[in-house]
Amino acid sequence: MRSFYGAEYNLAVETAPSDVSRSSAYADLLLARLDAVPLRVMEIGCGSGHTLRALAATWQNTAFVGYEAAPQVAASAKGADPRVTIRNGFVEDLLLPEAGAGFDMVFSINVFEHAADPVAFLAAKAAQLTMGGAIVIICPKSVPPNMELVFQDHIYSFTPEAVAALAERAGLVLIEHDPAPAGLGDFQLFVFSRDGQSAETASAASHDDFATYMAGWSRLDAVLSEALNDITGHAFVFGAGEMAGLLRAYAPATWGAVEACVVDDLAGARALGVPVKKLEEVQPGNCDAVIVATHPRTQKAIARRFGASEATILTFDELIAR
Repeated sequence: MRSFYGAEYNLAVETAPSDVSRSSAYADLLLARLDAVPLRVMEIGCGSGHTLRALAATWQNTAFVGYEAAPQVAASAKGADPRVTIRNGFVEDLLLPEAGAGFDMVFSINVFEHAADPVAFLAAKAAQLTMGGAIVIICPKSVPPNMELVFQDHIYSFTPEAVAALAERAGLVLIEHDPAPAGLGDFQLFVFSRDGQSAETASAASHDDFATYMAGWSRLDAVLSEALNDITGHAFVFGAGEMAGLLRAYAPATWGAVEACVVDDLAGARALGVPVKKLEEVQPGNCDAVIVATHPRTQKAIARRFGASEATILTFDELIAR
């Protein structure tokens, strides 16, 4: 993980509008979780600091510290609020409370699944807490199986029962588990403290559920390649984000037939080795097939946007559906 999030990692250096919107949604969720306004807040894996700054807009008298493992991302953090400080580093390296004082809330969003040692990660967070402080973690949920299983840097997939056991080993108590926070999709939320009443946890998944889900991904390249074999001409991918990156990784033969990614907005488009064009640049005469590479929940709606287009519109949401 230290190598993966080293000097070359730059995924969050360029800020997309969707990133800012998502950070605001996370901030709203955190604001609703705390009864009292914390005096000091720490975020682990803060990226460019968008969530911290969104919290600062409401908590006017709170000081914020963010730690980001990737040097380029930490260096890209910009903001005029002097109450928000962004530093480069791993929480596991903070042997004592940061700056000699504890934090009333320590949180992380989509970081826990990357931790090489989840117990050490939780214990390092606990070391930063004031008495009565809370740790909040948002991470992908594992039940039912979903896209989080196919990211190379997701080391663990967490059931709530496993998290409760890990917390106990780190000297913490899992006091709340929300299996589906509103508006977040395939994510879950955990709240920990040093004491309190343990939350009840329950999940239901079998090995067969995960095997079936991964089998769909294993067939993805063959299914799409066969569909493209019947098409002669120009093939494009709609989308240049997370799902397009997964398509490139898991369907390399299909990706080899793609001329470009087409998007509504060039801001935030990832560098995926092919040109990126605005959707309006793709006309009926130069487009024979479009593969919709967006989240499975949106693929059908995106496909309908093309209406009576002469191009063949390909989706694969049913193949990797939960």
